[in-house]
Amino acid sequence: MTAIPRYALVSALLLTGLIGGCGDSDNLGGGARVQQKSVLIATELQAGVTDQIGSINVTLELPDGVTVSADLSGRIPQSALYLSGNGATFAATPNTTAILIGKFTPATQTTKAKVSLAFSGLANSSGSALGMSQGEFATLVYNVDPGISFPSTTVLPLSGIDIANSHGALPHLSDTVPPSAWISYQIQP
Repeated sequence: MTAIPRYALVSALLLTGLIGGCGDSDNLGGGARVQQKSVLIATELQAGVTDQIGSINVTLELPDGVTVSADLSGRIPQSALYLSGNGATFAATPNTTAILIGKFTPATQTTKAKVSLAFSGLANSSGSALGMSQGEFATLVYNVDPGISFPSTTVLPLSGIDIANSHGALPHLSDTVPPSAWISYQIQP
């Protein structure tokens, strides 16, 4: 073997070793990987209530070891929070506009991490839809540290729930006693 091909072979082996050892950006030093999962967020209406939904505000408290991708201001990108289900259907309806924004607040020593999200559905009076139907409206993608399991669908604490009907009439659907509308969620495997 001549010096040049031997040098090329050694260089190729070193490069392969370096590339193979780099791993993914979500790989933690010891080889454990942060997992990405998602949760479907939905509205539910009390039996007999037929209102269409115009706006939603809710805060979700995340368990330890769960985070959401966000920029420095806490804004969640569309890759991690997006319209789905009835939210996506409403947004695709002619003469409608749907806005979904979210903010991630990291955990501190005394508080859990939180995601606050807001949905607003606007319909032109000439459109066929007045508001969004109940059901799934958003998907949140979250990161789970190794060894952490997300709680079952009955555990995730919700707060600051405000659900208004499409006419903006008071009281809001979430303010009635008992509430005419509430938020539920389903963890995706």
